[in-house]
Amino acid sequence: MAGFRRIIGDCLRKLHVEDRVKQFLKAKQLWDRYETPPQLIAWPDGQRILVLAPHMDDEVIGCGGTLRKCVLAGKQVKVAFMTDGRFGDDRLAHLSGQAFQDLQQELIRTRKREALRAGEILGVEPPIFFDAVDAQLQSTDVIRRQLRQVLDEFRPDAVFTPFFTEDHKDHRQTTQVLLDTVETGDYRFDCYCYEVWTPLFPNCLVDISDTMACKREALQAHASQLQGIDYQRAMDALTRYRAMRISRDGYAEAFFRLPMAEMRAFAERLATAG
Repeated sequence: MAGFRRIIGDCLRKLHVEDRVKQFLKAKQLWDRYETPPQLIAWPDGQRILVLAPHMDDEVIGCGGTLRKCVLAGKQVKVAFMTDGRFGDDRLAHLSGQAFQDLQQELIRTRKREALRAGEILGVEPPIFFDAVDAQLQSTDVIRRQLRQVLDEFRPDAVFTPFFTEDHKDHRQTTQVLLDTVETGDYRFDCYCYEVWTPLFPNCLVDISDTMACKREALQAHASQLQGIDYQRAMDALTRYRAMRISRDGYAEAFFRLPMAEMRAFAERLATAG
């Protein structure tokens, strides 16, 4: 039995599960300092909303209903996609060589078309594509310059980004790119961390019951991503679960909101997890 435990422990360490659990618990401990019942808000304050999405479809799953409410309220909403989405197809596992590369390029084009269509459904501005390699997102000089240009030109009042404990490297790196980019410059906006793969600790909720149909339609635009995983069902379940705080029958999206300056301090404390 001791040998079995040792083997399991070695496997967990190789998968970085132990570190991820420590980080999750540290995030919970830090969040407790802000703990109050999640506040119900109509939408983010300010006129200009920027969304950082690791992949095409994350913008819909994480905050699509809220984005639609912002558009209906007359706000400017811009989405920046961090990666090119080239690995979002299970068929790639059975290909190699030129066929592998051809399918990747086809997938990049397809996912960009889908993102454009989803944006039209939500009513947001034409998206920006940073085109970092899918599954390999890093906080490089190149992508920080791209993001800095968007921040300087758009001057957002609120930025949506994945939460720190998201169970996907590209999602966590998206937020790291943001944190690294704002180290230089006078950026004053609120951060709204959203959830896709991993539930977060929310301090605010948005009732999206009246925009849920639009959120569903926008997700259907990402047709290439719905073939292998039933994201529609998962998204519906998460938004219904989040609505339990405010309604028996509605839908809600949950966020962890902090001013940018406090978000950086939160991240620094979280980095010492363990």
